[in-house]
Formats: sequence, structure tokens, C-alpha cells
Amino acid sequence: MAGRPMFKATAQQRDRVIWMRSLGMSIQDIATAVGIDRATLAAKFKRGLRDGPTIARQELMAMVMEDAAKGKPAAQRLLAKMLERDADRRILCAFKRRGY
Repeated sequence: MAGRPMFKATAQQRDRVIWMRSLGMSIQDIATAVGIDRATLAAKFKRGLRDGPTIARQELMAMVMEDAAKGKPAAQRLLAKMLERDADRRILCAFKRRGY
């Protein structure tokens, strides 16, 4: 009995899973979009499911930083907002850890 061939994730599918997860899609919706079941998704895309939002944010930050370095004003404004938001988030987390 040959059975079903083993699923092999492509780089494009891995990127899609990262972006779908970072946009808040559910595990079931991502599995449906990729065309696999939840168990296969969990087994083959662990990193994308776990770290998708962080990876996507880092990629976006890199793109914005590159354009800002080229002198593009919109990218410079967006980078400033992103950095300010991150600083605010870190300050808020520090206050919460200290019980304020």
C-alpha cells in the first residue's frame, strides 16, 4: 500500500503561514488556506505558527529601515512611529512587571 505522499512544505507556503498568523488568522483557517489539516500544519509549520508575528514584524521593520535609509520620507515617518510604539510597549511592560 502506497498511501498518501508525505507533505513537504515549500518556502512560499512557510512565508504565507508566517504572514497569515501575523495577521491573526486562526490555525484552522490557515490550514484550510494551505490545503492541509491542522495536525500537518502544526507538525510542518511550527516556527511560523509560534513566531509568525515576530518574524513578520522584523521583516517589515527591515524593509522600512532600508527605505528610510534611502531617504524616503514616508518610510522615515513610519520607522519613527514603529520605534516609538516599541519604546512605549517596553516601558509599559516594565511598569507591569514592577506591579504599577
